[in-house]
Amino acid sequence: MIRVILAFIYFHLIRLGQTAVVPLPSSTGPCDVTLQASELIDLSRTDPFDPKGGKRALMVTTFTPGSCGSVLSTSYIPNATARYEDEFFQSFGITSGTFESFRIQTQTEQQPPPSSLEGNYPVVLFSPALGTSRLIYTSLLQDLASYGFAVISVDHPYDADIVEYPDGRTIVGILGNISTDAQYDSALNVRVQDMRFVLNQTHNTTALGDIFPLARGNAQLLSLDRATIFGHSLGGATAAQTLMVDSRFVGGINLDGSLWGSVVDEGLSRPFLMFGNANHTQATDASWAAVWPHLRGWKLELQLAQSKHYTFSDFPVLVDALSISDEAKQIVQAGYIGTIGGLRARNVIVSYITATLRYFVHGLPTSTKILIPKDLRQQLLFPSPIGTISHGINRHPPRCTAPSRAATGSPGRGERRSGAAVICGGRVRLFTDEPTFRQPVALPVYHLNEAEWPAVDGMAPPLPVLLAFQERLMKSGTGLTEERL
Repeated sequence: MIRVILAFIYFHLIRLGQTAVVPLPSSTGPCDVTLQASELIDLSRTDPFDPKGGKRALMVTTFTPGSCGSVLSTSYIPNATARYEDEFFQSFGITSGTFESFRIQTQTEQQPPPSSLEGNYPVVLFSPALGTSRLIYTSLLQDLASYGFAVISVDHPYDADIVEYPDGRTIVGILGNISTDAQYDSALNVRVQDMRFVLNQTHNTTALGDIFPLARGNAQLLSLDRATIFGHSLGGATAAQTLMVDSRFVGGINLDGSLWGSVVDEGLSRPFLMFGNANHTQATDASWAAVWPHLRGWKLELQLAQSKHYTFSDFPVLVDALSISDEAKQIVQAGYIGTIGGLRARNVIVSYITATLRYFVHGLPTSTKILIPKDLRQQLLFPSPIGTISHGINRHPPRCTAPSRAATGSPGRGERRSGAAVICGGRVRLFTDEPTFRQPVALPVYHLNEAEWPAVDGMAPPLPVLLAFQERLMKSGTGLTEERL
């Protein structure tokens, strides 16, 4: 799929004579970010896909929040990978150096974190889609790291389209055309072992210093005891399966991936977010419907409006950065990235990932009251009419009752209007006066409406689902009430 996307991009890029350097948007958080590419060799495992029977050798990129100092424009991907992609697309008329045109902004040198930030950055592992390099998520992951997360992206050799190592050798993927359940389960199991091995390395002082140079001599830089995991496509399935078998991870996120492996039937006891494209729901994916009843902890399903499968990557940003024709852009949007727009897609996705990861790591805030930013003009989410939202931290949940008519205003005879919402120990319930919904209805599945994503300064709003609920109700003349634990 990735090659089809790039074929359209590069064909029209050459027709328009694209300039040599294409800068990508800078990260939006308060930290500059240091990138470090490293090779990790698992001496305990023979690579099952290596015809020579070598040890499993992974490539990872770490994204470390650092000082807000000088930055450098650097290549988006390394040379051998760029040449590989250029050669593949020669039949579409591209010339040497096309893929090397992309640039990202990174720190110029390893520096301690700014004094305004406390360090103790939570460690987050990321697994990419099948047949997709970890490098195609660099912009998205760099933006996430700029909000105070230490991110590790992992390439799965023979699974990614190409993996490039520091000594110049490369491994070209062979799994891009797998189709059977057995093949997916096999690839998934190898990926899960990869992710667990990488987490192991963060607890090895020598390896940790190699992949996170800023951590050398600074034990407080990273928070290693509450790791989280997320991934895109098969990487999302990898996150779910890894979360099930490894208790060191406290929560996970699936970005638009169908689920495979035993987690579908066995489920999860820890919090899990399923974040799909506009058409990816439990109704369209049997694996999502199957796993949902078995998610016993906090769970949430989101859909991003006007998005496609590869909206959850750097491709929307890459397409917007190029001066390609409207015709070419429409083709790519229709099949692969949607019409939400590159920068807006990245902002929405990173904001919700950030808020969710903070919840996984730190729990709910002491007060569930949410304030609405003045510039929040449009609702971000709208709920489906059925379902349940819950989390696993309610020891003594309060009694939740519908608000009085004096509080919400009694609708006149014949009127049909929503009532208020009550936040009960983190559980949101929307009460309505409509005759068919007299009982409290809890709503867990939301669809993101990207129409007017607000320009929120600084950090992403906490618990954006609740914030969106409040915005929705305020528009109808009601508001959220609060019950404290």
